[in-house]
Amino acid sequence: MPTCGTWLISENNSGIAGAYELNKGIVNMTCEFSSLPEPAIVSWVHKAVNTNSWKTFPCSTKNEEKICGSSEHRVISRCVLRATDLNMSGSYRCQASNNNPIVTENHKAYGSEFDISVVGISSVKVINYTLKQKQLGNIIIEVCANPKPEVYWLSSESIVTSHTGTDRLIVAHLHHQKTRLDASGPASVVPYCYLSELYIRNVEPDDQDIKVLVKTENSMEIRHLSLRVSGSSKFGFGSIFQILGLLMLIMI
Repeated sequence: MPTCGTWLISENNSGIAGAYELNKGIVNMTCEFSSLPEPAIVSWVHKAVNTNSWKTFPCSTKNEEKICGSSEHRVISRCVLRATDLNMSGSYRCQASNNNPIVTENHKAYGSEFDISVVGISSVKVINYTLKQKQLGNIIIEVCANPKPEVYWLSSESIVTSHTGTDRLIVAHLHHQKTRLDASGPASVVPYCYLSELYIRNVEPDDQDIKVLVKTENSMEIRHLSLRVSGSSKFGFGSIFQILGLLMLIMI
Protein backbone atom coordinates (compact mmCIF):
# COMPACT_ATOMS: atom_id res chain seq x y z
CA MET A 1 0.00 0.00 0.00
CA PRO A 2 1.36 3.48 -0.79
CA THR A 3 2.81 5.41 2.15
CA CYS A 4 1.53 8.78 0.94
CA GLY A 5 -1.61 9.83 -0.90
CA THR A 6 -5.30 10.66 -0.80
CA TRP A 7 -8.18 8.55 -2.15
CA LEU A 8 -11.93 9.00 -2.57
CA ILE A 9 -13.86 6.29 -0.71
CA SER A 10 -17.51 7.26 -1.21
CA GLU A 11 -19.87 10.12 -2.04
CA ASN A 12 -23.59 10.81 -2.37
CA ASN A 13 -23.35 13.57 -4.90
CA SER A 14 -24.60 11.85 -8.07
CA GLY A 15 -28.08 11.52 -6.55
CA ILE A 16 -28.55 15.16 -5.61
CA ALA A 17 -28.07 16.85 -8.97
CA GLY A 18 -31.08 18.81 -10.20
CA ALA A 19 -33.14 21.97 -9.66
CA TYR A 20 -33.55 23.67 -6.27
CA GLU A 21 -36.07 26.42 -5.52
CA LEU A 22 -34.61 29.81 -4.62
CA ASN A 23 -34.61 30.47 -0.85
CA LYS A 24 -36.20 27.07 -0.18
CA GLY A 25 -33.95 24.39 -1.65
CA ILE A 26 -31.30 22.68 0.50
CA VAL A 27 -28.44 20.67 -1.04
CA ASN A 28 -26.87 17.99 1.20
CA MET A 29 -23.45 16.82 -0.04
CA THR A 30 -21.17 14.18 1.46
CA CYS A 31 -17.73 12.85 0.54
CA GLU A 32 -15.42 10.40 2.32
CA PHE A 33 -11.66 10.24 1.75
CA SER A 34 -8.83 8.09 3.05
CA SER A 35 -5.26 9.36 3.23
CA LEU A 36 -1.70 8.76 4.37
CA PRO A 37 0.28 9.73 6.34
CA GLU A 38 -2.13 12.33 7.86
CA PRO A 39 -5.88 13.10 7.65
CA ALA A 40 -6.83 14.76 4.37
CA ILE A 41 -7.87 18.39 4.04
CA VAL A 42 -11.28 18.41 2.34
CA SER A 43 -12.72 21.36 0.44
CA TRP A 44 -15.82 21.94 -1.67
CA VAL A 45 -15.58 23.81 -4.97
CA HIS A 46 -18.02 25.37 -7.43
CA LYS A 47 -17.77 26.16 -11.14
CA ALA A 48 -20.33 28.73 -12.28
CA VAL A 49 -22.27 28.30 -15.51
CA ASN A 50 -20.28 29.32 -18.63
CA THR A 51 -16.97 29.47 -16.73
CA ASN A 52 -13.99 27.13 -16.55
CA SER A 53 -12.54 27.87 -13.12
CA TRP A 54 -13.27 26.05 -9.86
CA LYS A 55 -13.57 28.17 -6.72
CA THR A 56 -14.01 27.25 -3.09
CA PHE A 57 -17.25 28.39 -1.48
CA PRO A 58 -18.55 28.58 2.09
CA CYS A 59 -21.02 25.84 2.97
CA SER A 60 -24.09 27.03 4.86
CA THR A 61 -23.20 24.29 7.33
CA LYS A 62 -20.12 22.09 7.24
CA ASN A 63 -18.97 19.35 9.57
CA GLU A 64 -16.26 16.72 9.36
CA GLU A 65 -15.70 13.41 11.05
CA LYS A 66 -12.11 12.17 11.28
CA ILE A 67 -11.35 8.51 11.86
CA CYS A 68 -7.67 7.94 12.55
CA GLY A 69 -6.21 4.44 12.22
CA SER A 70 -2.82 2.79 12.23
CA SER A 71 -2.90 2.01 8.52
CA GLU A 72 -4.91 4.94 7.16
CA HIS A 73 -6.92 8.01 8.10
CA ARG A 74 -10.48 8.70 6.99
CA VAL A 75 -12.35 12.01 6.76
CA ILE A 76 -16.09 12.28 6.13
CA SER A 77 -17.05 15.79 5.03
CA ARG A 78 -20.66 16.97 4.94
CA CYS A 79 -21.62 20.25 3.28
CA VAL A 80 -25.12 21.73 3.45
CA LEU A 81 -25.83 24.47 0.92
CA ARG A 82 -28.94 26.64 1.10
CA ALA A 83 -30.07 27.86 -2.32
CA THR A 84 -30.15 31.60 -1.60
CA ASP A 85 -28.73 32.95 -4.87
CA LEU A 86 -29.31 32.18 -8.54
CA ASN A 87 -25.53 32.37 -9.06
CA MET A 88 -25.19 29.19 -7.00
CA SER A 89 -26.21 27.33 -10.17
CA GLY A 90 -23.40 25.38 -11.79
CA SER A 91 -21.14 22.39 -11.15
CA TYR A 92 -19.96 21.17 -7.75
CA ARG A 93 -17.50 18.61 -6.43
CA CYS A 94 -15.45 17.78 -3.36
CA GLN A 95 -11.67 17.49 -3.36
CA ALA A 96 -9.03 16.52 -0.85
CA SER A 97 -5.27 16.73 -0.39
CA ASN A 98 -2.78 15.92 2.34
CA ASN A 99 -0.44 18.25 4.20
CA ASN A 100 2.51 17.65 1.90
CA PRO A 101 4.14 21.08 1.39
CA ILE A 102 4.62 20.24 -2.29
CA VAL A 103 1.16 19.08 -3.28
CA THR A 104 1.01 17.26 -6.61
CA GLU A 105 -1.86 15.52 -8.36
CA ASN A 106 -0.69 12.28 -6.72
CA HIS A 107 -1.56 13.81 -3.36
CA LYS A 108 -5.06 14.95 -4.44
CA ALA A 109 -8.36 13.16 -4.89
CA TYR A 110 -11.59 14.41 -6.43
CA GLY A 111 -15.26 13.58 -6.16
CA SER A 112 -17.44 13.39 -9.24
CA GLU A 113 -18.90 16.57 -10.70
CA PHE A 114 -22.63 17.20 -10.42
CA ASP A 115 -24.82 20.07 -11.59
CA ILE A 116 -27.47 21.99 -9.70
CA SER A 117 -29.71 24.79 -10.89
CA VAL A 118 -31.22 27.36 -8.53
CA VAL A 119 -34.58 28.38 -9.97
CA GLY A 120 -36.99 31.17 -9.12
CA ILE A 121 -37.53 34.92 -9.30
CA SER A 122 -34.85 36.82 -7.43
CA SER A 123 -35.66 40.50 -7.99
CA VAL A 124 -37.66 42.99 -10.03
CA LYS A 125 -36.66 46.65 -9.91
CA VAL A 126 -37.20 49.84 -11.87
CA ILE A 127 -33.99 51.00 -13.56
CA ASN A 128 -35.36 54.20 -15.05
CA TYR A 129 -38.63 55.71 -16.21
CA THR A 130 -40.09 58.85 -17.77
CA LEU A 131 -43.82 59.46 -17.38
CA LYS A 132 -45.07 62.92 -18.35
CA GLN A 133 -48.77 63.29 -18.91
CA LYS A 134 -49.85 63.39 -22.60
CA GLN A 135 -46.27 62.74 -23.78
CA LEU A 136 -44.29 59.68 -24.91
CA GLY A 137 -43.11 57.72 -21.87
CA ASN A 138 -41.07 54.65 -21.07
CA ILE A 139 -40.32 52.34 -18.14
CA ILE A 140 -37.22 50.11 -17.90
CA ILE A 141 -37.10 47.29 -15.36
CA GLU A 142 -34.49 44.69 -14.48
CA VAL A 143 -35.73 41.16 -13.78
CA CYS A 144 -33.39 38.54 -12.30
CA ALA A 145 -34.78 35.02 -12.63
CA ASN A 146 -33.89 31.46 -13.65
CA PRO A 147 -34.88 30.10 -16.09
CA LYS A 148 -35.33 33.05 -18.45
CA PRO A 149 -38.66 34.65 -17.53
CA GLU A 150 -41.62 35.96 -19.45
CA VAL A 151 -42.52 39.53 -18.48
CA TYR A 152 -46.07 40.84 -18.81
CA TRP A 153 -46.93 44.50 -18.31
CA LEU A 154 -50.32 45.02 -16.68
CA SER A 155 -52.25 48.23 -17.21
CA SER A 156 -55.89 49.00 -16.46
CA GLU A 157 -56.68 48.54 -20.14
CA SER A 158 -54.59 45.57 -21.31
CA ILE A 159 -51.75 43.09 -20.81
CA VAL A 160 -48.76 43.42 -23.15
CA THR A 161 -45.52 41.51 -23.57
CA SER A 162 -42.72 41.47 -26.14
CA HIS A 163 -44.92 39.33 -28.41
CA THR A 164 -47.90 41.69 -28.31
CA GLY A 165 -48.79 45.37 -28.10
CA THR A 166 -51.55 47.95 -28.46
CA ASP A 167 -51.91 51.30 -30.17
CA ARG A 168 -50.63 52.93 -26.99
CA LEU A 169 -48.36 50.34 -25.32
CA ILE A 170 -45.35 48.61 -26.91
CA VAL A 171 -42.82 46.31 -25.20
CA ALA A 172 -39.23 45.95 -26.44
CA HIS A 173 -37.62 42.53 -26.78
CA LEU A 174 -36.42 41.07 -23.47
CA HIS A 175 -32.61 41.10 -23.42
CA HIS A 176 -29.72 40.42 -21.05
CA GLN A 177 -28.58 43.06 -18.60
CA LYS A 178 -24.95 44.05 -19.19
CA THR A 179 -22.37 45.89 -17.14
CA ARG A 180 -18.90 47.36 -17.58
CA LEU A 181 -16.20 47.10 -14.93
CA ASP A 182 -14.33 49.80 -16.84
CA ALA A 183 -16.13 52.62 -18.64
CA SER A 184 -13.90 52.09 -21.68
CA GLY A 185 -13.91 48.29 -21.50
CA PRO A 186 -16.23 45.67 -22.99
CA ALA A 187 -19.69 45.00 -21.59
CA SER A 188 -20.28 41.67 -19.89
CA VAL A 189 -23.57 39.88 -19.32
CA VAL A 190 -25.02 39.90 -15.80
CA PRO A 191 -26.01 36.25 -15.21
CA TYR A 192 -29.75 35.57 -14.90
CA CYS A 193 -30.70 39.27 -15.19
CA TYR A 194 -32.74 40.77 -18.03
CA LEU A 195 -34.08 44.15 -19.10
CA SER A 196 -37.64 44.80 -20.23
CA GLU A 197 -38.77 48.18 -21.53
CA LEU A 198 -42.31 49.47 -22.01
CA TYR A 199 -43.04 52.42 -24.33
CA ILE A 200 -46.21 54.40 -23.70
CA ARG A 201 -47.79 56.78 -26.20
CA ASN A 202 -49.77 59.67 -24.72
CA VAL A 203 -49.12 58.96 -21.02
CA GLU A 204 -52.22 58.95 -18.82
CA PRO A 205 -52.59 59.36 -15.02
CA ASP A 206 -53.53 55.66 -14.64
CA ASP A 207 -50.13 54.65 -16.06
CA GLN A 208 -48.52 55.20 -12.66
CA ASP A 209 -50.44 52.09 -11.53
CA ILE A 210 -48.81 49.82 -14.14
CA LYS A 211 -47.58 46.53 -12.69
CA VAL A 212 -45.54 43.63 -14.03
CA LEU A 213 -46.18 39.91 -13.91
CA VAL A 214 -43.02 37.77 -14.05
CA LYS A 215 -43.51 34.15 -15.04
CA THR A 216 -41.08 31.22 -15.21
CA GLU A 217 -41.59 27.47 -15.58
CA ASN A 218 -41.89 27.12 -11.82
CA SER A 219 -43.26 30.38 -10.44
CA MET A 220 -45.27 33.51 -11.13
CA GLU A 221 -45.29 36.83 -9.27
CA ILE A 222 -46.96 40.22 -9.66
CA ARG A 223 -44.77 43.16 -8.68
CA HIS A 224 -46.02 46.69 -8.02
CA LEU A 225 -43.78 49.43 -9.43
CA SER A 226 -43.23 52.71 -7.61
CA LEU A 227 -44.13 55.15 -10.39
CA ARG A 228 -45.37 58.72 -10.64
CA VAL A 229 -46.86 60.54 -13.63
CA SER A 230 -45.64 64.14 -13.87
CA GLY A 231 -48.45 66.65 -14.20
CA SER A 232 -50.98 64.29 -12.60
CA SER A 233 -52.65 64.72 -9.22
CA LYS A 234 -53.90 61.13 -9.22
CA PHE A 235 -53.20 58.88 -6.26
CA GLY A 236 -54.28 55.27 -6.13
CA PHE A 237 -53.67 51.78 -7.36
CA GLY A 238 -55.99 51.35 -10.33
CA SER A 239 -58.83 48.90 -10.58
CA ILE A 240 -57.86 45.58 -9.03
CA PHE A 241 -60.90 44.03 -10.68
CA GLN A 242 -59.69 45.07 -14.12
CA ILE A 243 -56.26 43.59 -13.43
CA LEU A 244 -57.70 40.30 -12.16
CA GLY A 245 -59.87 40.02 -15.24
CA LEU A 246 -56.89 40.50 -17.53
CA LEU A 247 -54.84 37.95 -15.60
CA MET A 248 -57.40 35.29 -16.40
CA LEU A 249 -56.25 35.54 -20.01
CA ILE A 250 -52.71 34.54 -19.00
CA MET A 251 -53.84 31.63 -16.84
CA ILE A 252 -55.99 30.06 -19.55
